[in-house]
Amino acid sequence: MAVLCASLLAGCQFVEYDQERDLAQVVAKIGSVEITKQQVIDQLEPLMSSYYGSLDPESEEYKNAEKRLKGDILKYLVEMELVKQKTHAEGTDKLTTEEQTELDQNYQSYLDYFTEQARSNLEAKKEQDASVDLEASLDEEVDRLLEGNGLSREMIRDQLKQSMIYENYRDSVVADVTATPEQADRYFEERQQEQREAYDETPSAVATDFNNGELILYYPEKSVLVTQVLIKISDEDKAAIDAVKDDTELSEDEKTSRIAALREEALKKIRPTADKVYNRAKSGEDFTALIDKYNDDPGMEDEVTMSLGGYLVNEHSGYSGSFTEAALALNRAGDISKPTASDETTTEYIGYHIICVQAVHEPGSLVSLDDVRGDFKPLADDMAKTEHWDAHVESLKKELKAFVFEDRL
Repeated sequence: MAVLCASLLAGCQFVEYDQERDLAQVVAKIGSVEITKQQVIDQLEPLMSSYYGSLDPESEEYKNAEKRLKGDILKYLVEMELVKQKTHAEGTDKLTTEEQTELDQNYQSYLDYFTEQARSNLEAKKEQDASVDLEASLDEEVDRLLEGNGLSREMIRDQLKQSMIYENYRDSVVADVTATPEQADRYFEERQQEQREAYDETPSAVATDFNNGELILYYPEKSVLVTQVLIKISDEDKAAIDAVKDDTELSEDEKTSRIAALREEALKKIRPTADKVYNRAKSGEDFTALIDKYNDDPGMEDEVTMSLGGYLVNEHSGYSGSFTEAALALNRAGDISKPTASDETTTEYIGYHIICVQAVHEPGSLVSLDDVRGDFKPLADDMAKTEHWDAHVESLKKELKAFVFEDRL
């Protein structure tokens, strides 16, 4: 037995990872076209570097992201090849004159990006070596950068063309698809359950998703949608405070003391205006009109912010402490906060906040589909299109004899 174990252990020393063989594995086959693991990895590495480069490669978060991206990339490559073969067989893989013009413009934009990078590299080299001929070397440097990213000029143009053909084909397949009432109900329940699981684990994601235009269907903690009138201190008073901050001859204690005094004096000057706005709002005057007349917060003039209804405030939304506290103290739509001074840590928009509540969501509240049916319909239609497209892709796999081996990733 001892001899057998020793033999087995000795044999294990010769079992080594063959990277070249591993990356050459076929992970999908569509007709006679093969997609290798190498092709997936080529696209994976820059994405992982861009989006997850700050994570520890040994962490579960990194490994999960890597696994998810591998699957997404393989799905994309398979779908692109399926559409390429299908449209070629149908003779629908041609671009219109307008589409060809758009392709040329997109191609030039990509090329301009790499050309700018190449020029910058050569300028740096020229500082070290005056003999460098920047213009004569530019095309060669562009090609070198492209090669370093696993690209070539021909590949960029071809990929852009295939992407346009893919989008045209997909659009034609799902053009008339809309969600049925039954689908909308199912999609709503699925999306709401996904949010419950995600937001209970990461409450800060609520505000992030809201700001990105996501329709929020679940609130794990009290969240208040608000608008505000900000009355800022004068530019002169702000400059005086900044001057103290930049004074290198003052100790930190002296800076803190002087800034506090200047801040208090500056706030006193604008308090009458803040009180006037508050009193007019409390008396029932239209808050939007007060924003138009008195507000100094650029966020209240931002089209994206106002299209969302204002700011969504909760304990994890990242707004200043005094602003968050004042907003969360309000309990009903239409409630108005008393003038609330900015936090002492605020450096840019120092002043008084008069906050108006647009909506209140209590902890653990679930949004009803009836309350957001109109807003949810575009999302439901998109989900129906995706479901229809996925079913169509499966039919293409059968038609074009496609096989996918995701387990080899």
